[in-house]
Amino acid sequence: MARHAVRSGRDGIPWKQRESGMSGGRMDAELASLWGPGSAALVTLLVTDAFTGVKAWFGRQVGRTGAQDGQPENGRPEDEPALPAELAEARQDVAEAQARGDLRAAAIAAADLQDAVRAALIALLREQPELAPQVRDLFEQAIRQNQVAAVPQSAAVQSQMQHPVQLPRIIVRPVRYYQNNEVLLQRMDVIVAECAAAGAPAFLYLTGIPGIGKNALARRWLQGNAGDLAGPQFEASLGPDARGNPPSPAALLEGWLRRLGVPVQDLPTEPAELLGLLARTIEGHRAVFLLTDVMSPAQVRQLVPAADQLPDCVVLLTSRSLLPGLVGGFGAEPLSLGPLDSEHSHRLLVGVAGLDPETAGRTAAVKQITTTCDGLPLALVAIGAQLAVGPPGRAEELAEALSRRETRMDALSTDLDEDMSVAAALTPGYRGLDPETARVYRSLGLHPTAEFETDVLRAMLPEMDLAARHRALRRLTAAGLVQPVSGTRYRFAHPLVHSHALECARTEETPAARDRVTDLVTAFYLEVLERSEAALSGRHRHDPAGVYPGYAPTAPVDEAVVVAGLERRHDTLCQAVRLAHETGRHDQAWRMAQAMHTYFLKTRRHTDWIRVHQWGVASARETNDLLALARMHFETGFAHQDRCSTDRRDPQEARSHLDAAMELVAAPGRNPTEAERRTRSSALEALGLLAAKLGAPHEALARIDEAAEALGDIAHPRGRALFALHRGTFHTMAGEHDLAEAQLLTAHDGFAALTPPNRFNQAKALTRYAEDRRAAGLTAAALDAADRALAALDGQGTPYQTADILLLRGILHGESGDSALAAADLAAARDLFRALTSPRAADAAGLLARYGGGASPGGDVE
Repeated sequence: MARHAVRSGRDGIPWKQRESGMSGGRMDAELASLWGPGSAALVTLLVTDAFTGVKAWFGRQVGRTGAQDGQPENGRPEDEPALPAELAEARQDVAEAQARGDLRAAAIAAADLQDAVRAALIALLREQPELAPQVRDLFEQAIRQNQVAAVPQSAAVQSQMQHPVQLPRIIVRPVRYYQNNEVLLQRMDVIVAECAAAGAPAFLYLTGIPGIGKNALARRWLQGNAGDLAGPQFEASLGPDARGNPPSPAALLEGWLRRLGVPVQDLPTEPAELLGLLARTIEGHRAVFLLTDVMSPAQVRQLVPAADQLPDCVVLLTSRSLLPGLVGGFGAEPLSLGPLDSEHSHRLLVGVAGLDPETAGRTAAVKQITTTCDGLPLALVAIGAQLAVGPPGRAEELAEALSRRETRMDALSTDLDEDMSVAAALTPGYRGLDPETARVYRSLGLHPTAEFETDVLRAMLPEMDLAARHRALRRLTAAGLVQPVSGTRYRFAHPLVHSHALECARTEETPAARDRVTDLVTAFYLEVLERSEAALSGRHRHDPAGVYPGYAPTAPVDEAVVVAGLERRHDTLCQAVRLAHETGRHDQAWRMAQAMHTYFLKTRRHTDWIRVHQWGVASARETNDLLALARMHFETGFAHQDRCSTDRRDPQEARSHLDAAMELVAAPGRNPTEAERRTRSSALEALGLLAAKLGAPHEALARIDEAAEALGDIAHPRGRALFALHRGTFHTMAGEHDLAEAQLLTAHDGFAALTPPNRFNQAKALTRYAEDRRAAGLTAAALDAADRALAALDGQGTPYQTADILLLRGILHGESGDSALAAADLAAARDLFRALTSPRAADAAGLLARYGGGASPGGDVE
């Protein structure tokens, strides 16, 4: 992630030299005088989005449109201009550094962005010198905008209310050269109509070999029926990744619910409950599920609600193998795709290649290619893309390559399996790459997931400059091997393409070269995670490399942006831990797992949380660092207690791991180190939280006392304030309200005394105090505590926490007989929960009807 200190342009000329050259007779004096301050102002506006005209102007002059990206970015219309890829990457670097409070990295990234802006403008003026007045006007506007603009910071609550959650949609790009299958498309329409008339869900099961067009057919049908499918749409690939690992159904359900806007606090822990919540959340909408590469009927059963819950949904299924259970278990209609006939194969090939149909029809090489591809659409598209960008004579080269067994990998022979057919279809496209792009392809094959961002490509090939990287990505995109997702994100065109790239790396790169790329990839994600962890939490961590002090924020942290950045890479980060573990990079594996603790705690993705930390435990065990193993046992146990699903044996697993952690830090005959004492204290605290969840408040209190004793004289004000908060909560559970009052007020004072004050936990302590006072029958004191909790947040709390306090205060007003105040608070809580797509909105609406003076649960309160 480190940047070079000396920056040069895309042609290697230093920026100062380049600019002075521009000013020598080709740049008027006024524009030259504005060049420095104007470009700096543009960078500020590009980073803050304060001046959207900048982005639009760049997009029109030197950028590209959303339709070329393959998918709109952040809801951007497909025809809206976007920043060039180089500027988008540099802009993202600045935003991420600012979000985690890293001023030094932000300054370096901003300088790189300014260099990239200047390079783009210089190239533009060289090609179109008549645009100089527009560039001068742009500089002047940017400078004025920076002088007067003040970007308003709306409260989190207002932002959530003003931006309602959009129903998730499957992005379907128009397929320009789609061929055939009209009969199947009509059959699909008939099946869906018949099922809708019968009040039953429609299951469409598309079968055929890889590369035959199952995915394309499903998307073609979605595109043709878009007007009738306005409900939520969910997509998932259920096949194994490049290393043979299938996705977790629970993780997919959690992701879908989060896309629907369900708050992480409301996500249940049990897979069956996740599926039930999905059904309730989308009830009343005609949902669509596209599940590709299904490996077993059980996967479908775990992801699609029962027929009586969603009677009018449409489920599109594809599989690499024939699964009779999909027909017998779901009544799925099997629809088999066969190869294209010779006429449609020819049309597809010449259409993608941009060849003249009449001339191509008489060309022996084109005929040979069409015959050898044997109607496999993926092979025809891959070869057609190479013909489209290749030099004269390329068709003969490809025909020759396909004719040799060693180059087509015997994949198109009918006696070989499906995966080999796809690999052979991809081989001509790969063989047509220039050496630089082929190396990028192989390197990306070693990436842990099929989706990647441009910054990791920068990390794995540090000797390749910015322009070369993006040139390779454009060539891979033109070859149909990767697809732009948005901005700086790309993915392989299909998971099997990623597998093919990995196989190319294994067979064509030396072991030393593969190890070097894997080292760079895992080191990159380790740094991403540890920098983010440092920004999100100041908790104690085992840090044998001593990196955390250098990653400490030097400016305010935008936690929401940091968490969103990690969520964007969620699957990749999890698989990066697995990659490090499976390739023997054990120090990196456990450190990555440790650095995901706060992220998982905030997002409550328990399925992946536990899985990642299991790899962390296994890797720590391979090292000679017993404290690392103790920390991994503690964090794995903490994850189990946080989920605390009895059906999944979480209590037993939590105790096992936490006990193991304490045994490892036991130091008979000597004084334990501070790190060992902290680890023992944390494990005891987790056992206390577990006991409370299992309904044993006095056992929980005893564990917290042991945790405090384990700390001894270590200065840990935040930890001691947390102990007081726990004690107060446990005393309330036990009905010991006087003891609860003292502890909760102590907790509040402790959080207020921190630098800076911890407003979230201040409000949490006062909320618990209000709940305790209510349980003790002291409504007036409870109301006062709720008022103080909202005041402690000072508008900085999350919408969910604010709604939670408003709901409690509304209940207290209702119980005290003040229906007007109750109605106001409960209506506000209801609206916030609705904006969050939280099922607690129904609770608030019901209480509003009860306490709000007869107000309708769905109506407005004056």
